[in-house]
Amino acid sequence: MSSKHKSEEFVYDSESGSDFEDVGFEAPKHFEKVPLLTPKTKIGNSEVWLIKAPKGFPVSKLKSLPVSFTSSKVSDKGVKPFDLEGKSFQVNEETFASDSAKYTIIHESLLNKKIDRYYTVRQVVEIPEINYSRAIQARTDVPKEENLRMRHFPTGYSASNYIEAQPIPESRLDEDGKVIKKMRIEPASEKKEKKDKKEKKEKKDKKDKKKDKKKKKD
Repeated sequence: MSSKHKSEEFVYDSESGSDFEDVGFEAPKHFEKVPLLTPKTKIGNSEVWLIKAPKGFPVSKLKSLPVSFTSSKVSDKGVKPFDLEGKSFQVNEETFASDSAKYTIIHESLLNKKIDRYYTVRQVVEIPEINYSRAIQARTDVPKEENLRMRHFPTGYSASNYIEAQPIPESRLDEDGKVIKKMRIEPASEKKEKKDKKEKKEKKDKKDKKKDKKKKKD
């Protein structure tokens, strides 16, 4: 009985004798096939314009297209907007040399015809002015909880750098539950102050001793 193989018995290089899977063309997602339009009139020496419009733009209701031959920048306020179905739109010409390589006409009768101009229709939205005196409200402070201790520190710092990180004082109680003594934790600033005073005192004592020795010698 011959053995069964799940795969081929021999391993091939990617470019050699292995059988290749013939994958047919698959249209991209959301692709919709539309009939190829045939020009009703001969173009001749007329220019071909490519006009890009937003999705859902009512092209059929557009009677004329206001085009400016002087203002080409999208941000240029010289291009006068037009209203259509309650919305405001603006037409701007794109003057990028690279656009000619992006698009081509695939119709058989226009294969050698280049696109002369590129226009973009964009919606113009007016942003209302903000009254900051009414929009900005004063922040209310969050009630601060007592007896909270800082336990996490930025890189390079420790509990000794923050007063909030010192242990919280605890009360000592006697057998009857009465407070007899309350621990006091010195803040880091007080510790530093005491240390500085101690160092100053030690330096002063050393100077005094040197003076006494000098007097005795004299």
